[in-house]
Amino acid sequence: MTHTAHRRTVRRPRGARRALALGAAFAVIATGAVAAPALAVPSTVPVTPNPAMSDSCGLNIALSFDLSNSVTATQFEQMKAAGVDVVNALAGTPSTVALSTFASLSPARVGGADVAANATVPSTAVSTPAGVSQLTDAITGFRKPSGRDGGTNWDRAFTTVATSGESYDAVLLLTDGAPTFYGTRPDGRGNSTDQATIDAAVRSANAVKAQGTRVIGVSITDNLSESNTENIAQVSGPVAGSDYYSTDFAGLGSTLRELATANCKGTVSVTKLLDNRDGSAPTAGAGWTFDTSESATPSVVTGAQGSANVPVTDLVAGQRDVTLTERQQDGWRLQTQDGQNARCEVNGSAVAITSSGALGFTVPVGVEDVVACTVVNERIPSDPALTVEKKVDTAEVSAIGDEVVYTVTATNTGETDFTAERPARLSDDLSDVLDDASIVDGSIRTVLGSGGETAPAVLDGTTLSWSGALAAGDSVTVNYTVRYTGQGDASLDNTVCVPAELAADPDARCDTTVTPGPTPDPSADANSDSNANSDSDSDANTSADSNANTSADSNASADSNTSSDSDASASADSDANTSADSNASSDSNTSSDSDANTSSESDANTSSESDASSESDANSDASSSTDSDSNANSDSNANANANADSDPGAFSDSGADATPAPGHGGNDHDGLASTGATPVAAGVIGGLLIAAAVLIGLVRRRRSRA
Repeated sequence: MTHTAHRRTVRRPRGARRALALGAAFAVIATGAVAAPALAVPSTVPVTPNPAMSDSCGLNIALSFDLSNSVTATQFEQMKAAGVDVVNALAGTPSTVALSTFASLSPARVGGADVAANATVPSTAVSTPAGVSQLTDAITGFRKPSGRDGGTNWDRAFTTVATSGESYDAVLLLTDGAPTFYGTRPDGRGNSTDQATIDAAVRSANAVKAQGTRVIGVSITDNLSESNTENIAQVSGPVAGSDYYSTDFAGLGSTLRELATANCKGTVSVTKLLDNRDGSAPTAGAGWTFDTSESATPSVVTGAQGSANVPVTDLVAGQRDVTLTERQQDGWRLQTQDGQNARCEVNGSAVAITSSGALGFTVPVGVEDVVACTVVNERIPSDPALTVEKKVDTAEVSAIGDEVVYTVTATNTGETDFTAERPARLSDDLSDVLDDASIVDGSIRTVLGSGGETAPAVLDGTTLSWSGALAAGDSVTVNYTVRYTGQGDASLDNTVCVPAELAADPDARCDTTVTPGPTPDPSADANSDSNANSDSDSDANTSADSNANTSADSNASADSNTSSDSDASASADSDANTSADSNASSDSNTSSDSDANTSSESDANTSSESDASSESDANSDASSSTDSDSNANSDSNANANANADSDPGAFSDSGADATPAPGHGGNDHDGLASTGATPVAAGVIGGLLIAAAVLIGLVRRRRSRA
């Protein structure tokens, strides 16, 4: 354990009487473990000089209680009462108290086992009522061991203090007998002091002193012989009335109370308590400044325990008034107690005070008075403040007619109420919702989380708003439902906001939801697809795309250079009508692509139609099936017009938009061959070839006869 220096709030010279009392206040109260006289055994371990101790009011003290067998039941109760007196006498001062117990071991065991009631209590401030209660409850709860557990082990008592990890100004060892055990087994005779036992006790006491802690012993003489005083002196120091003290159980309480408060007489201790308004007990407030009427100490600042001490100088036998005034801190305000700015006690009893201004108080102080005052401040409640949240019950809308439910919740996170005079407000912009949907009649509902009544939310145009009183911690919820119509941009977007001046966080005063509607699925037009198939029966009319007209004049002739697409395969159904002018003639130079396959059934009809058109995209069963309608359309990507001098068989290519000049035909290897006058020309040529064959046959017969 490393000893750390403590802040000394006041340093002032004391008279011989006060110095004597100060030493006694931190005496080790020795309670022997054996009733029989014990002979002093000189220690072979040199005794370390006792460290000096501050004379300020407000020290860190450790009390170590001997619970050995030699302490009777009555004496045990007297010892506990004396410990409580010490704590109460220091209440309200800038002091801390730690507690520990020992018998054959430390903590003192009961029935060979550790018990929680005898456990060590770390340093606890007595400046607050909570700290005082914790310490007094622990002392009254001590349990006394018996049998071999009830020996006296000073070695372990001092070791517990030295290894606590805390720093103390003084340790008070409370024992009624001489040491009889040492170590953790424990070792020793158990009924008397031997060399090893006293050496171990002195060695451990020296370890405490090495940390800057003063060891003070007060032996309770009821169960001790005079010779045992020498044992006390070996662990503390040789000076009676300074290093060690003697008393009896009956006078232990008053003796300790007098000694413990010696440095605080003629002073005012002030403790700052903070009420956080959360239902918990007030806590100590460090860093608060109090101005005083004392010229020697014009101001003091509360320490870690929330307390500060003001020495009152030039006191005479009577009293004089002292005034303290706090410096208010932001976010806090003074909380009065019984109508006054503070509450004070003198020597443990309440005393009347007078408030001084808005933040001060005046208290009388006498030369023998230990004055402890408490000032309470409460946190100023925050203004009402709103948070807002918006939820939607679906991630997206799937179809027209679907309903979407919205929930808007605003909460007052402040510590004061919104009132009718200063109401809470929210506004929900539905302009990008109502272009796609409509409000379901009667769906708007407004409720308070507390179950009370409130004004309803109102829809004005495309804005839904609410305004009303809202208690601290309460919330208001607005629900409404919309039905999707599909008439807008297919996205339901809206944002709810609270005014910036009312928002708990002005940068997060809005909440937005986005709910997409159905994604448009454009239907594919088979006629617009270049690969569309058109099957035509004998009477069917295949309508080509409206943007591709292939017209043929009544006198149209087939272009000598007209060629079909290399990949085209156009077959005409037996009943298909190939529209061509009745006077159409076939150009002798009409050619067909090597891959083209244009076939005509024997029953094909050639009808006369002035504006015959053919489907350029038709595939498979009927690549050329023309309607008698003069306005039949070819594919949208092929627009081939022929005038009176052009090929009467319309030129069409699914992948090209071409207007051939007179005497020239178009050729696109990506298209399908168009059927027009070409089958007619092929038929004529076929007829001529047959006629020629017949003539040749007749000639050969005649020659053979000749």
